[in-house]
Amino acid sequence: MAFSISRLGIFESIEEDVPPQGEIISGPILPSMPNLHSHAFQRARAGLAEQAGGQDNFWTWRQEMYRLAKRITPDLYLPLARYLFIEMLESGYGAVAEFHYLHGKQPREMAEAIIQAAKESGIRLTMIPVFYAHSDFGGKPLGDGQKNFHLPLGKYAKLYESIDSPRGISFHSLRAATIEEIKEVLQLAGPETPIHTHIAEQKKEVRDCMAVHRRRPVDYLTDHIEIDKRWAFIHATHVSEDELTRIVLARAVIGICPTTESNLGDGFFKAMRYRRHRGHWGIGTDSHITIDPAQELRTLEYHQRLNYLLRNLLHSQDNDVSGYLYGNALSGGARALGQKIGKIEKGYKADFIVLDSTDPMIGSARQEFILPRAIFACRAFPVKDAYIGGKRLVQDGKHLKREKARRDFLDVLKALN
Repeated sequence: MAFSISRLGIFESIEEDVPPQGEIISGPILPSMPNLHSHAFQRARAGLAEQAGGQDNFWTWRQEMYRLAKRITPDLYLPLARYLFIEMLESGYGAVAEFHYLHGKQPREMAEAIIQAAKESGIRLTMIPVFYAHSDFGGKPLGDGQKNFHLPLGKYAKLYESIDSPRGISFHSLRAATIEEIKEVLQLAGPETPIHTHIAEQKKEVRDCMAVHRRRPVDYLTDHIEIDKRWAFIHATHVSEDELTRIVLARAVIGICPTTESNLGDGFFKAMRYRRHRGHWGIGTDSHITIDPAQELRTLEYHQRLNYLLRNLLHSQDNDVSGYLYGNALSGGARALGQKIGKIEKGYKADFIVLDSTDPMIGSARQEFILPRAIFACRAFPVKDAYIGGKRLVQDGKHLKREKARRDFLDVLKALN
């Protein structure tokens, strides 16, 4: 394969069986993976919530997360997010949707820290500021730990309009915004603007929604608001069959975060049922308990195997398990980020990775087994080089700015932990 890239970092031509000119890339090439759901600040807590303390669950974990959020300032947020984004690039992610609700007392500066971190790392960013006004269904007032996340509607709109990068809008969840507030937030959206929200992550969330509104979350939302292909529903772990159908008919995307959902004890996403509907989905790292697209995809498949007691479940007529997983995560992630990424084709942004052929599992594999081995058999996703917009940012497995960023990140962790 030979391809040319424009000065704007776009694939200009892709040709097979043509002698290459210029830079020679050695190794299997794949499109970089979009990461459709990130809370950058939560990387600082990864691994620190794994000690039992009474009845530990999502809701007790959430209280600890609130305590972390209170301590983060813009000066800490920039090096934290920068190194996180470098970790993503080294692991095979090329773009990220930052679901940003840590506004604090300096909302503009906190958002700028994320945007600057993306610029310095080179990752492609879709910035998604989040509206967060209530603690629970029915418009209940915020708890003390959630006040860092709140912006009045007017200030939220100003923050959104000030963002100078690809962007989307969001209300955190049906717990955190009333239908009337959601409608006001949606007025900011254009015809192609991504719209993100958490939904039905926990069984308690579904029970609480039914107790207040007498409807399940997706049913309640779609009773009042028309959803379409701009929407990304994050988690959707406990949606009903009817709710899945509504999401499919709207051509919306579901954002699945398998390692976070496993870590928090959320449950298994109904991926087999969703596959039968040919629904759109992508993956996210959410709380960043790990940063590895192969592990997200592998965990998603393994959840189904454990549930059905069968193997090789997520596939299609045209793709085996690995092709189905990687291909769907690319297309769903690109749609959720609202960017022309996820394909090595003319007109798409030249974001791609080169797999490491010195890894015996890759170097020994026949063509059809390279992707299965990369997802299911390597210690980590075997990324050798990573290019964003045709510019190499990762070489021989390491980001070109890794060392200083790592030292700064270490200082942040020491300050926060």
